[in-house]
Amino acid sequence: MPPGLLFVSSRLSSPTTLTPDKFCHWYENTHIQEVTALEGVPSAVRYEAEPLPSHPGKEDGNGDGKKDAQKGMGEEQAQWLTLYEMPDIDFRHTSAFKGLDGQSEPEKSLLEGVFRQARFDTRFYELVDTFVSPQANKTKAVGVYNRLVCTAALQPPSDTASREDFTKWYQDEHYATLSTCPGYQRTR
Repeated sequence: MPPGLLFVSSRLSSPTTLTPDKFCHWYENTHIQEVTALEGVPSAVRYEAEPLPSHPGKEDGNGDGKKDAQKGMGEEQAQWLTLYEMPDIDFRHTSAFKGLDGQSEPEKSLLEGVFRQARFDTRFYELVDTFVSPQANKTKAVGVYNRLVCTAALQPPSDTASREDFTKWYQDEHYATLSTCPGYQRTR
């Protein structure tokens, strides 16, 4: 029964048909509520992408020193990210979870009105490790989330010795380096 995370990034593929306001209203007031009503998904937090700063020497196109969030890593970057806590990552195999719209085919109006007008990248992650900064805000209430999340995907080497070296570097050096960033709270 390992804990995990359901990671869902989303973006509109047809913003003239489905507006950001309508999409967000459905996602935040209907879909998230349906998911977190399940016993295996007690909470969710949703983020909206911030514009990425331009790299020195690159033209940003609009003169404000920032790239559009959707164009930060090409047209495929998601505008929204929803993270769902899963105390047991295997809950994703239950009929209750598989019955959710998006895990099974939704009704026709929802399929046409939302799912065919947006792109979703759904991933499940099993918790491997947690590092909390010694300077983290110890007074923050449970369930209160930080305003900013930074995601990174790393693929450790496949051979055992290299994987062990990677894990040692990550735990002994990388966590310490990240924890020096202003406002850093934790890595999971």
